[in-house]
Amino acid sequence: PKQRYALQVSCSQAVSRKAQEGNAAALNRMGECYKRGTGVEQNETKAVEYFSAASQLGYSAAMQNLGVCLFNGHGIDKNSQLAMQYYRAAASRMLDSNLAREEYKELKQKSKTGDAEAQYKRGKFYDQGKAVAHNPPLAMDWYLASARQGHSDAMYALAGKYEDGKVVRQNLQESISWMMKAAKKGHLEAQNGLAVAYENGRGVEQDPKKALQWYEKAADLGSANAQTNLGYCHHFGKFGLRIDLVKAAEYYKAAAEPKLGNFGIAQYNYGYCLENGIGVDKNVKEAIKWYRRGAAQNNPHSKDALTRLGVPEIDEQAEQNKTAESVSNTNNGNGESGTPANNLHQEL
Repeated sequence: PKQRYALQVSCSQAVSRKAQEGNAAALNRMGECYKRGTGVEQNETKAVEYFSAASQLGYSAAMQNLGVCLFNGHGIDKNSQLAMQYYRAAASRMLDSNLAREEYKELKQKSKTGDAEAQYKRGKFYDQGKAVAHNPPLAMDWYLASARQGHSDAMYALAGKYEDGKVVRQNLQESISWMMKAAKKGHLEAQNGLAVAYENGRGVEQDPKKALQWYEKAADLGSANAQTNLGYCHHFGKFGLRIDLVKAAEYYKAAAEPKLGNFGIAQYNYGYCLENGIGVDKNVKEAIKWYRRGAAQNNPHSKDALTRLGVPEIDEQAEQNKTAESVSNTNNGNGESGTPANNLHQEL
């Protein structure tokens, strides 16, 4: 009895505290407690909520648990198709974890020799808790070592740390200093970040002209963030620009192209232009395609647009065609086996 009581306390107090702090393992453990009724009153609906929260943080065990709940209809509507997606995601995540541990071993050796890229990546491992314990202060040490050697990604990472003030005392001037260094080295998101800073006067004196210059520089080099923001500027005539809906739509489309990372907000914006004939010929059918792409990136505006238009998020016929094509290719022997919070994502 004493041993069982100790387990109950760990579920209801210590684990609960860590779960409230966003610890993925603790969130998963709380889900297991509610599913089994260990230390808390059994509640499968709450269990699913905890498993979902941990899954969103990439915790493979929680993905597996959520898949089981979906497959059996425990605490959530039964959905075997979605369950299989979570099973596959869990398996993939576990494989990634094994690969990450091997990668970390290599990075550890290289970083000790002064390799700037390895130092930056090692910092990311500590920052994300990937293959090692989550340790933001140690991550910052490695970012700093790398940045001092001129690594632009490390500079940008430091800018974010000084801006959010979670690891060190917030220092917007220091943040801008590192952001500027990274931007001058051609770091696209640092350039966009500087534009946002100049637009809002955050860490620097507000300067619309400099904001526009940095947006244009980053957009020309392919930053989806900057292209979206610049599209917004032309759409609404910000910074003294003449309203140019054609140019706005062009920037939204450039940012929305899948090759640039499936940028959900831009996909919604471009879909909105197509739906309403803003800067392009009106084409609701094509708008739905872009809304679906945005919805696939979990963009809430895209999902709302699809709901408003009364169409599902997934084109079932297209998915069936993909599956048929995949099976055909397999039968023919051709199948394949299976940062800083300073980006202003402007929306319509």
